[in-house]
Amino acid sequence: MNHEVHIVVRDKDMMIGGEMLGQARVPMGRLARPEGANEWIELHMAMQPAGMIHFISHYEVQAAAIVNTAPVQ
Repeated sequence: MNHEVHIVVRDKDMMIGGEMLGQARVPMGRLARPEGANEWIELHMAMQPAGMIHFISHYEVQAAAIVNTAPVQ
């Protein structure tokens, strides 16, 4: 959970790549919760507020590994 999600919002009407409208870096632990996430995230552009996006995530915990503890013969 030490990772970040980097969100970049671009203008879709621009040709090739689009103009960046804002971005945010969100710690993975904030989004990867058993109940998921449903929150507004503030975007920034050049260290200034650039709007908000509504972010909804669904998190599924990976199954634990099954370990065979029987002695090897």
